[in-house]
Amino acid sequence: NLESLPEASGVINYRGTTLSGARGVCLALSEEAAANGLFVLDSRASSASVLHSAARGLGLEAWRVNFVLDENNATTRQVLDELDEAERYVRRLGQVIAVAQIRPETLEALEQWATDRGDDVLVTPLRYIIE
Repeated sequence: NLESLPEASGVINYRGTTLSGARGVCLALSEEAAANGLFVLDSRASSASVLHSAARGLGLEAWRVNFVLDENNATTRQVLDELDEAERYVRRLGQVIAVAQIRPETLEALEQWATDRGDDVLVTPLRYIIE
């Protein structure tokens, strides 16, 4: 799969809830990421996930998701609420990592939020923060 995405800069265990608790699987994924110069992003879809610790144990750049913007087929309003909450966290903590699916409601919310928010919050791909 990685060969078909040469522009990839990292891997995420999104939808990998069950396997994310299996240390052996997480180590194998982290080793593959390391071999390809990729960072690891733990979606934290499960409280039992060990992906972040497995990647860090190998010395990899590893991050954890703070917000899933459109869980459970969220409406545009629900995504906007999550974006507002993420923005409050950014103002308090300096940065957060939010992920989302490519859904019409999510894209609509992102477009609306982008025009309504202040200029003091920067939205950027994670790979730019790491580089």
